[in-house]
Amino acid sequence: MNQTTKVIALIIDDSAPARKLLRLMISEFFPNIAIADEAANGLEAIA
Repeated sequence: MNQTTKVIALIIDDSAPARKLLRLMISEFFPNIAIADEAANGLEAIA
């Protein structure tokens, strides 16, 4: 890869619309950041 990919894990105990809004805001202002919505499952799979 030519550029680094940053992964931000969003763990939110709020409602789904709040997650969608945060994802939209982050993708709008930081298009090069990949977002992992369900981070806990991924981390458990890696561990």
